[in-house]
Amino acid sequence: MDLIGGPFSVIESDPGVKNLSVVEVFDIEPWATDHLQPHGLVFCFHWRKDVHRPAEFENPEQVWFANQLSDDACASHAILNVLLNCPTVDLGLTLQQFRDETKEMSPVMKGLAVTNSTHIRNAHNSLARQADLRGSLNAIATTTLDIQKAKAKELQSKKKQTATPSKSKPSKSKSKIVDSSETTEEEVYHFIGYVPAFGKVWELDGLKPGPLEVGRMFLQAGSRRLLRDADILSSPPDMLLEQWENAVQQAARLKTNVEDEIQKAATDWSDFIKRTHDYEPFCVEYIRCLHRDGFLEALLDIAKNITPPQTVVKAKKPKTSLPDENFDQEGLEVQDMADHNNNNDDDDAWKPTPSRQQI
Repeated sequence: MDLIGGPFSVIESDPGVKNLSVVEVFDIEPWATDHLQPHGLVFCFHWRKDVHRPAEFENPEQVWFANQLSDDACASHAILNVLLNCPTVDLGLTLQQFRDETKEMSPVMKGLAVTNSTHIRNAHNSLARQADLRGSLNAIATTTLDIQKAKAKELQSKKKQTATPSKSKPSKSKSKIVDSSETTEEEVYHFIGYVPAFGKVWELDGLKPGPLEVGRMFLQAGSRRLLRDADILSSPPDMLLEQWENAVQQAARLKTNVEDEIQKAATDWSDFIKRTHDYEPFCVEYIRCLHRDGFLEALLDIAKNITPPQTVVKAKKPKTSLPDENFDQEGLEVQDMADHNNNNDDDDAWKPTPSRQQI
């Protein structure tokens, strides 16, 4: 998923989860998260191989955790790892049955169950473009054929070696020197989840063997609510009017927030339709119509004659005799700084002459 916000706010309705949404936050301070009442955190970061983490984890039986077995589903895995550890959330019939059926499995088997779940796969693929789905199927087919060809070639070479054993001395393997400047690493992003469960905070990384305990959690939300209710009950009568006005103002703000959420949901749904709509048939038919009516060749000739934009690189010029001015392709007059540097050594003292056009 290359977009944050829109696709995430749509995906929770596909598996049947109720009364939840995924919100992008820019800070984890109380002022940014207290009004959201979050159930968990999904963190996106630039992934690098971490050698400092332990290779073995204690597998707590109560925490639901699944390993990520597919390369392009880290966001969905992070959401599932968070959702299925929230007992107070209405998961819907599908995910509730899925959690009950897989709670006794190992993390690897849970990841395999996620990969083989048709409902989860359809929810994940609903965010992809049709061209991306066709490209992924083509990549799978190409990879499968390449593997089969490599195995057949290796088997054939082994048969030749056993049929005609070579008497020559084994050649020394030559190491190939690769220029580090030519090889560039592709940026890989990964999603992990953080969820409070069973009195602790857990880091749920699908690429790790198991959940990692981050720390213990102090349950202060209930005590804060009780203190707030006690303050309201102990308020003197002369402050009730002020508190009533504050409540009315807060209700107006909440009404505005609800209207914003409705508008945001409509915008997200519109963006979702634009993102997932298959424009390829329209483009193919449009090109066919251009070819049928005789406009395609002319457009291709125009495209061939268009010169690519040139990048202008500023560099220090030697003080040589250069013309005072030249003209670019559009006929605009451009002033050469080198000539003025010859006439005046002070750059700050140079001013454009009135006869020259300012660009």
